Amino acid sequence: MTSQTADARYQLKPGPLSSHGRILSLAWAWPRSSRILEIGTASGYLGRELRRRGFEDLTGVEQDPELAREAQPSYRRCYVADVEQQGPWPWEDGEVFDVLICADVLEHLRHPLTSLRRLTQLVRPGGQVIVSLPNAVNWTVRLMVACGRFDYATKGLLDDAHLRFFTHASGRRLLEEAGLRIQRTLVTPLPFTSVLEGRLPRWLLAGTESLYHGLSVVWKTMFAYQFIWVTQR
Repeated sequence: MTSQTADARYQLKPGPLSSHGRILSLAWAWPRSSRILEIGTASGYLGRELRRRGFEDLTGVEQDPELAREAQPSYRRCYVADVEQQGPWPWEDGEVFDVLICADVLEHLRHPLTSLRRLTQLVRPGGQVIVSLPNAVNWTVRLMVACGRFDYATKGLLDDAHLRFFTHASGRRLLEEAGLRIQRTLVTPLPFTSVLEGRLPRWLLAGTESLYHGLSVVWKTMFAYQFIWVTQR
């Protein structure tokens, strides 16, 4: 992602049912001494929220130097690196982490499986890997295709920076082929609150989002906006 578009595209997703909200909810169960590695920090919004929750041993990786500088205060260390490059990591050899977070990242990579396999080697055996991916066959995309359209946008499911598209099945296969054991699968609803904020009462948006989330749980392949996988190395 580039610094020119990051402010508009890649910000903290508010709300407890968003991908960031679900990841932060998961974090309550982690020991505060956990060593956490986040890939694709953007401006550091997720690291900032984790720090507010008492986590201090945070390491971030961001490809864009300007964004990495902005993110630096939210992490103990924040490195400028391209995870698709095969060179040495910018930290000491043999260093391992308790938790790896790849939130809305793998769809931006040319070779996500190769990168994920390499990243999981940085996690201690039994450590957690949290991955979120957009549902490329959400009903809104299916309807668009049925109408003869496949229009990219500046953000969302058809973000024009996405290089890979995943379904529930192909996302699971990616994780399993990377050597991860899936423990839980969470889903997120369409982001009614952030998209329609100011147009409808907040209570109505929150209620609609909550009801839609229930529908996404029942029929995740059709209605989920994003999948969040809690996995173990």
